[in-house]
Amino acid sequence: MAQSNSPDPSVLQSDLELHCHPVNRCEAVRAVRVAVKRDVALQFQFRVTGQIAALKIPAAQCSDRTDELWRHTCAEVFLTLPNHGHYCEYNFSPSSQWAAYEFTEYREGMRAKPCDPPTISVRVDAIELILDVNILLPSEFDLRQIQLGASMVIEDCNQRCCYWALQHDTDKPDFHRRENWVSLL
Repeated sequence: MAQSNSPDPSVLQSDLELHCHPVNRCEAVRAVRVAVKRDVALQFQFRVTGQIAALKIPAAQCSDRTDELWRHTCAEVFLTLPNHGHYCEYNFSPSSQWAAYEFTEYREGMRAKPCDPPTISVRVDAIELILDVNILLPSEFDLRQIQLGASMVIEDCNQRCCYWALQHDTDKPDFHRRENWVSLL
């Protein structure tokens, strides 16, 4: 019996480009891209291209839930459903530490989100930092409709941070703004 090479229609793949907030530039970073694959799990690949030696990348540690990862190099993902106030935020450090939060509305009602730990793997060479992350899709989310915010904080060796997101529309970086997220339908 011949096997089909056509893609599974239940699997969604997206390749997204992140943009640096104009107030906080980092000359060492040329580009940040995020590949997203949605199946039973959500798979993210954050790819930072540039002079990686000029960046401050957290050292590997135990994969523990840890707060305030956003103060250093860290990938972030925001998930919600269309027309829904509630949303989730996930933080993933190259150290393999992670965090998950839920909010009732824009920056309101924050609390730790109960969830299984993500799987995080990191590859680094002279020109790329690649962060692969797998998370189970929260049970309250419909596989067919997800709004996604993808962003990244990147710290350089001088302890200056630059902020990358799908879009910026305010004077200060604000990854929580849904207007800057995309729909994965």
